[in-house]
Amino acid sequence: MPPPIDIKRFEQLKAVGDLPSPRGVAIAIIRLTQSADVSMAELARVIKSDPAFVGRLIKAANGLVAESRRAVVSVQEALMVLGLPAVRTLALGFSLLSNYRKGACEGFDYGRFWSSSLLMALSMQALVQRVRVVPADEAFSLGLLARVGELALATLYPADFSRLLKEVARSPQLRQLDLEQTAFAMTHCELGAAMLIDWGVPTQLVNPVLCFERPELADFAEGSREAGLVQCLVLSRAIAQLCLAPESEQARLMPAMLQLAGRLGLARGDFVSLCERIAREWGEWGKLLQIGTARAPAFRQPVCSGRDGVEACGERGGSDHDPAGQRHAGVDRRG
Repeated sequence: MPPPIDIKRFEQLKAVGDLPSPRGVAIAIIRLTQSADVSMAELARVIKSDPAFVGRLIKAANGLVAESRRAVVSVQEALMVLGLPAVRTLALGFSLLSNYRKGACEGFDYGRFWSSSLLMALSMQALVQRVRVVPADEAFSLGLLARVGELALATLYPADFSRLLKEVARSPQLRQLDLEQTAFAMTHCELGAAMLIDWGVPTQLVNPVLCFERPELADFAEGSREAGLVQCLVLSRAIAQLCLAPESEQARLMPAMLQLAGRLGLARGDFVSLCERIAREWGEWGKLLQIGTARAPAFRQPVCSGRDGVEACGERGGSDHDPAGQRHAGVDRRG
């Protein structure tokens, strides 16, 4: 597994004060949920002071309840469905989304980053409801924040990270993580994992985030929760890349994504239905969060097959910040 970031280096970055961090009501929510004797009534009162978060919290809760159950309509009900750890992480994630929609990093597509992160959140939630490696409420937050290290690099080093992303766009053979290590003595995976730990996310959830963009380096025991999380994160990233790819690229990307789903034991028909659900929710959440979305791929159409098709989808690199959208892959080899 890749080594974690040097803790002294991370503390230095924190001390500067430029790392993405929650603001406003989110800070109060996070502090309350960390208290051992917090009352649901007090937490609900604080949450209700932020109408935007109320809507997002209730929608997140309704994404977890069975269709046969009555819909969640109140903050109190949402708190019961989600639990305090999920509420804390959702407050954190949605605060970052609200406050870091744009920035000084010219080469970093902030809108695309958040749309991709939303897709990963929805994909993680849907996948773990099938494979059950972690609770679905935790999975949504994990998907939303899995690549927060990229946002951090764009915030800390806007000019340098912009140049790096443009270099990656010009040279498909380069790996973004390698360039980050050279330029910043850390990767966005390492930085993001350190931020999640600092925010109180459990280590067993953070370790898969540290290595899912280089799954070949993961050394978790087969069948373990961490190994399953890595697979879910890799597949969630592939779903996000496919949904954001130009229509002309989608058929090429589909086989690798289906191959990843097969490794998780998902039958093609079930997985296609799952992807169609994710796409619908992506549009709904996009309107709620004011995030740009795109027309969903035709998941049920025939796709390329055979060795060449799989290689085309699985072996080429891809970047979510490629403005031309020309290089997307089921597994992004460059990070």
